[in-house]
Amino acid sequence: MPVSAEELFRYHERPGAFFRLIPPWIQAEILHQEGGISDGAVLEFKLYKGPIPVRWRARHCDCRPGRSFVDVQEVGPFRQWRHEHRMVPQDDETSILRDEIRFTPPLGPIGALFGTHLIYRDLEKTFRLRHFRTFHDLDRHAAYATEPMTIVIAGRATRLVRAMAAFLSLGGHHLYHMEPTPDTGVSPYRFRPFFGEGTRYPLEDTSVLIHTGIPYATSDSGGDPFAYLDHLAKTLSVSGNHGVRLIELSGFHPSMDRFVTDPALDFSEFGPVDPEATAEDPLPRLDSVVESHVRLHLGSVITRSMHQLTELLLRLESFVFLRNGAKTPQFHWISQEDALGALLYVLHHPSIEGDVALIAPTSATRAQLQQLLIEREFAGYTTHRILKVLPWTGPGMPQGVNARLNSYPTIGDLGFSFLAPNLARALEVEAGE
Repeated sequence: MPVSAEELFRYHERPGAFFRLIPPWIQAEILHQEGGISDGAVLEFKLYKGPIPVRWRARHCDCRPGRSFVDVQEVGPFRQWRHEHRMVPQDDETSILRDEIRFTPPLGPIGALFGTHLIYRDLEKTFRLRHFRTFHDLDRHAAYATEPMTIVIAGRATRLVRAMAAFLSLGGHHLYHMEPTPDTGVSPYRFRPFFGEGTRYPLEDTSVLIHTGIPYATSDSGGDPFAYLDHLAKTLSVSGNHGVRLIELSGFHPSMDRFVTDPALDFSEFGPVDPEATAEDPLPRLDSVVESHVRLHLGSVITRSMHQLTELLLRLESFVFLRNGAKTPQFHWISQEDALGALLYVLHHPSIEGDVALIAPTSATRAQLQQLLIEREFAGYTTHRILKVLPWTGPGMPQGVNARLNSYPTIGDLGFSFLAPNLARALEVEAGE
């Protein structure tokens, strides 16, 4: 690892580490937490992999700050589970991360006979990804040795937004989410730590305000779905903080929470257009109370989730069918790891303003995506493909934004270095390869 053993230990202590190190093919929910990484601390959570959720209760023990800690399963799917995290110093600037796991499968001899191999294979895949993310997170955050920022996120938090919050917290930044207050509250909105309990008024110290672009409620519920921006503007003005930088995320569909943007598909030519004719309205309600404003336009975000990849593929195919066999459209995309890294890059380059496209250097086609999925994971792709064509999982009507993305400077043009410059590499990166 590109940091000292002490810094590697601090990485695991930070509040977003648990969610950051959960692979995208598993969903996790924390049910109860007592303490951080210390002897006797307890973490109870639920894992969703398949139709049946798994409840897990782990207790920390044998903690040696800066060097190692152990978590032992008290309740969970295994008969026994012991996971030791070891941070081995190499020198003042590098270390080795070792994960040692001892487990006893469930179901006695039958589980040992038929389950051990599958468990080993799943653990190998999971920890390959964990170590990949840990290395690159540390490397990216180490490039910006600055004081921690206070960052407020407004708007609905999708999975991608939660992934962004977890990633940013691992750089030592303090993340708060502006969310609607229950009916008993004296104010319609409150600010809660993205990870943890309690509330706080962070606007006086806020360096960056991130707007997810998705309102808490849809326009179908009546009223102005973006009315919360008026409240936020008024509250920010009262705080007296005039140095806030606004980062707006653009490209999400309000009804989707699957890492898929309002898909970057092209119903027109795959060429530049007049940006003035297609640009979305800015956020005038916030522009008057912030120092600067940057709008990040995301292409389709590629993850390791076969669910997401299959849905994206079907939406691309719906374009072809609706256009009576028109040529396979190209689409702009970016790997999730690069989307997170690009956001960090923008945070630490305050000179970046205006519209920026968060897209990889190369576009891709439906045929390329399908071929890669077949080559990499035929069984998983086929299963999700069958499920996705059922009547209740129709792909819906795609919206064209490729031409708009072509009209803006890209994050690569501004000096950002990609982990995944092409689609094949993106699937490898998202698997930790």
